[in-house]
Amino acid sequence: MLKGIERVTPVIRFKLRGVEVKLHGLRQDNPPTMVSIDYELIVDTDETDQRLELPHRNVRK
Repeated sequence: MLKGIERVTPVIRFKLRGVEVKLHGLRQDNPPTMVSIDYELIVDTDETDQRLELPHRNVRK
């Protein structure tokens, strides 16, 4: 996720001061599998909400 943001921000001229990713995964033991993975992207920026959606959309791809 961080690599994706790092790659796309110069291309779309997105200004940010920092990014933090928080992950939470739920694992099932039998059979071993990941049931769910949730994430939270925390971006320190002055960009508008509309512009903030651009790197997030790119990271989801």
